[in-house]
Amino acid sequence: MRTPKFICYNRELCDFISPTIEINGSYCNPYEDFNLGSIIDNWSDMINAIKNVFRPCSTDSKRKPLTTTLFQCPNSSKVISKHRLVDSHWDCANGSDEFFNASCFLQDKHRFRCGTSNKCISPTNIRDLKYDCDTGDDEQVWATGKTGKIFSFQILCDGVADNLIGQDNETDETNCNQWPCDNQYTHCDGIWNCWNGADEARCGSTVCPEDTHPCIDPFTYNLTCLPVSRANDHIDDCLGGADERVFCRTVHPGDNRFRYRCWNASQDDEKVCISTNDLCDQKIDCKSNEDERFCSNNTIRYLCDNERNVKYNVIGDALCNISDMGISEFVYFSLSDPLKPKIQIADSFPMVESRSVVPRSLSEFFFCHRGLIIVVVGSNEPRCLCPPAFYGSRCEFQNQRVSLTLQFRKESSSTWYTIYQLVVFLLENDRDIHSWTELTYIPSHDCRFKFNIYLLYKKRPKHETRNYSIRINAFNGHDLSDHVSWRLVPQFQFLPVLRISTYLFIPNQRSAYGSKTCSLGCGPHGQCTRYVNQDHVMFCQCDGGWIGDRCDIKYLCDCAPKSRCVGWDNGRSICICPLKKFGPRCYISHTSCQNDTCRHGGICIPTVHRGYLCICTDGFSGLHCEKIDPRIDIEFSHEIDIPQSILVHIITVYNDSNPMRTTVFKKVPFDQTSVSLSTSNPINIAFIEFSGSYFLVMVRKIAPLSSTNVSVLMTPNHRCASVRQLLHPSILQYSPLRRAKFYHIACQTDVSLMCIYDTSFMCLCNNHRHANCFEFDHNMTYNCLGSTYCENGARCFQDDPVCAKSSLCVCAECFYGRRCQFSNRGFGVSLDGILGYHIRPNTRISKQPMVVQMCIILTTIMLVIGLINGFLSTPTFYTRESYSMGCEIYLLVVSFNSLMTISLFTYKFWVLILSQMGLIVDRNFLWFHCVSTDFLLRISTIFGNWINASVAVERSFMVIKGINFDKVKSVRTARWIIFIVFFLVSLTVLQDPLNRQLIEDVEDQRLWCIIKYSPFMQIITSVINLIHFFIPFICNFMSALIIIIHSARYRFRVQNQLKYRQYLFQQLQQCKHLLISSCLLVIFSLPGMIISLVSNCMRSTRNPWLYLSGYLVSFLPSLHTTIIFIVPSTVYKERLFQKTKRFKTIFIH
Repeated sequence: MRTPKFICYNRELCDFISPTIEINGSYCNPYEDFNLGSIIDNWSDMINAIKNVFRPCSTDSKRKPLTTTLFQCPNSSKVISKHRLVDSHWDCANGSDEFFNASCFLQDKHRFRCGTSNKCISPTNIRDLKYDCDTGDDEQVWATGKTGKIFSFQILCDGVADNLIGQDNETDETNCNQWPCDNQYTHCDGIWNCWNGADEARCGSTVCPEDTHPCIDPFTYNLTCLPVSRANDHIDDCLGGADERVFCRTVHPGDNRFRYRCWNASQDDEKVCISTNDLCDQKIDCKSNEDERFCSNNTIRYLCDNERNVKYNVIGDALCNISDMGISEFVYFSLSDPLKPKIQIADSFPMVESRSVVPRSLSEFFFCHRGLIIVVVGSNEPRCLCPPAFYGSRCEFQNQRVSLTLQFRKESSSTWYTIYQLVVFLLENDRDIHSWTELTYIPSHDCRFKFNIYLLYKKRPKHETRNYSIRINAFNGHDLSDHVSWRLVPQFQFLPVLRISTYLFIPNQRSAYGSKTCSLGCGPHGQCTRYVNQDHVMFCQCDGGWIGDRCDIKYLCDCAPKSRCVGWDNGRSICICPLKKFGPRCYISHTSCQNDTCRHGGICIPTVHRGYLCICTDGFSGLHCEKIDPRIDIEFSHEIDIPQSILVHIITVYNDSNPMRTTVFKKVPFDQTSVSLSTSNPINIAFIEFSGSYFLVMVRKIAPLSSTNVSVLMTPNHRCASVRQLLHPSILQYSPLRRAKFYHIACQTDVSLMCIYDTSFMCLCNNHRHANCFEFDHNMTYNCLGSTYCENGARCFQDDPVCAKSSLCVCAECFYGRRCQFSNRGFGVSLDGILGYHIRPNTRISKQPMVVQMCIILTTIMLVIGLINGFLSTPTFYTRESYSMGCEIYLLVVSFNSLMTISLFTYKFWVLILSQMGLIVDRNFLWFHCVSTDFLLRISTIFGNWINASVAVERSFMVIKGINFDKVKSVRTARWIIFIVFFLVSLTVLQDPLNRQLIEDVEDQRLWCIIKYSPFMQIITSVINLIHFFIPFICNFMSALIIIIHSARYRFRVQNQLKYRQYLFQQLQQCKHLLISSCLLVIFSLPGMIISLVSNCMRSTRNPWLYLSGYLVSFLPSLHTTIIFIVPSTVYKERLFQKTKRFKTIFIH
């Protein structure tokens, strides 16, 4: 194209240029003075070239005052921001802004330091596909301050130096002996990556057979085929050194153009290697003139210059491929098989033809300046419709305004489908409304959206002496209740346009109202409220129909029913509408949401600006939730310990960018061995992570999984091995750059390996046993961006780091619940914690898990045995003789207590079953059950142990006293002891109901009865439990020994026929049931004692049988009253026989 003769400019702004001529009052220079080049194809290239020349020009002829944030260009009036220093753009004429040597001392935390040098570049230069650091650090990915430099795995040992320098001067091309140069990234890519070109010898793209290379004979200039074995043998067999490409790569390692070696040239010659673009350019570059000699008497020109549109001949086919210009600086991870042709996947998105609107005339185009031309009916004169920022008959004047950009983020929560109605006010003196606007914010959809708002003043111009502020009120979109408020104060209020850009955080909890420290006096029609971003500033949030600083001015609210009045402006109410209404008074109904608008159970939310929005249920996506997301069903084999939860890492592979990683968290139900997940992202690779291990789920090479389901059985063979387990310890000491060159060996150590991983990479082992690696961050933090709602040290995970739709808590050991708010440690271990999560809500008993059904059977058996035990023991002890001795009273109380204990246990069990199944939902009843049942159950259990001990003590006193034993006194004492023991036991377990509470787990739709003790109360309760366990046991055991020893001594003194030891042995044989019963009571009570005192917790809620067995065994003493007290006694057996005989007679007759 033709170039201009002169380029003219403003000399005052471009004072670094010396003009040569003045044309029509403008200073100009000839086009050649600017060195723009001779080959410019179009005006776009011309304009870009001129822009680069005049970029150092100033934008304002007035000299600005120099501040600490500005940089003065030397010998120029231009002043720039220090953020523009060292950003690869010459903003100063002499480039002084790019040679600034103190860039690391600019107090800019976002700058990037190049290695260990003193150069810190602008963050805009990081990963911009240009090397701004000498070592290329800015184009390499950096981990977050922990693992250091991460490099591109695909460009290692590819035969071309890429300036990757690691520790000990390790580069990407050193120590490559173990690296397969012919791999999926180098095979047939047009570049010799192997020194002998073996990776290009079997491509079928040339006339030469396999394992040979095209070669131009340096003497005849004819095409020959050179065997691979003769390549890189340090003998030039081909013209241009095509078979000895290592030489020019060594001479010019940083320039891929110069790869044609002049014949017989040595390194001392002026030109040893030239560019293939210099061939046949009618200029002699090689001293032997062969770069022009084979050009067929100048009939071939610019042999390898693609821009000159010259077709290759046979010579060109062989020589032009010598260049390394085709090599890409960035090679992305791929799953394609290099030995097969690549399959092109058609894009599923239709191409839309764009059309431009051409104005009828140029004058019409500029008539309204920043507005739109409108035509009024009946008038031929054009009118202008101005945007909010401009006014005037032709939109020629700017409005004084506040330009506000808002972005919101909701605090992490298990509920992300909350909707907020936002009202933004521009206030004068925090009171008078100048303008306002209404927004709808949906956290799961709008978290990346920036709201751009113009707030205008009532008067032009604004009052310079008034103070202006912005108040933002957030209301719950469902019930329009107050949530939080923010206050923003613009800086430099004298400016005509105030620009504010801010990021606002929406907490889960509402703002605290009615603060005791508030001194505003908001009266009965307002609430004192603190701003969430200015905790020290308060204001009065007025009720509907009231305004004023103290909410003492009444106005008529004319908003529609179920809407809300939030202020008064220009003689009308400011109305906040419910979701299905809109309009200035909220009387207009939304018609965008119909019954079938959102499919598959999606929720339709009408919006003012977007019409409607569908919030899709899990497993569906799309504008109308019409797309079924791909699903992966993961089944765990019996060889793998099933985890409580897993992280699923989904990798989507692209042809022109790095793989995209999406991490999804899934909990594995306690009663299941499989888990399913759906995602709207295409799936090429999927890993799962749990317990510090990785497992490969699937690899889809051709097209990503997008609409079908995949079922995978996870076995130990799917486990990914760490390279630290596979490589020699000496190799592990190498730098990460050098260690990565041995990943192929790691894949070859075990042919069954599917994947391996290192500190910064995840690798697939392909069919050739080569490692195919991509960058993988193993140190992701799961804290929901610091706004976790999880409790007890749990990790918070959300499905998207910014725009989350769901979040979950990964509980630490010993905790459970959606927020990990429940504990099964120590006193928290109860039937609720052991069995509760295994009970499926809204599921019949026949469909419940095996553990639940077995518990129902065991509980029923225990109830039957307990009733039989009670019906046998109670009549036995309930006789006239029951009141003749204290022992009889104790035994009668034990019988009644056993019946009550087993009845309470059965009642507690079935209430737990029915409430978790969703059949009992009355909160008052469940609260009373929570507070009372466990309390009474503990009393009855402990009380029974003490009464059993009282029986043993009473018997020991009877043996000691003999005929002197006072039965009347024992009866009176027994009654007092029963009362005192019951009172003291009740008193010692009184902390149980005081610390119990009924908590609703909204996400799981469950009600939990939990108990929480303070650390001090845990110690006190431990001591009390020890007392209730050991003292009754000691009383039982010592009483049995006293009875045996004292009886033996008595017989020895009276009879004196045998030795004392013989009498002692006889008595031991006769009364051994006393010792056995004492030991049985201890054995039955011991599991419950261990559970209550255990310092650890249920490590496997999935397998609750150990704790469940211990819990159930603790109730066995209540089932064995007949066996412990009646069966060993002849008197009681006879009495039971008589009672049974009498009942049988009554029943028969």
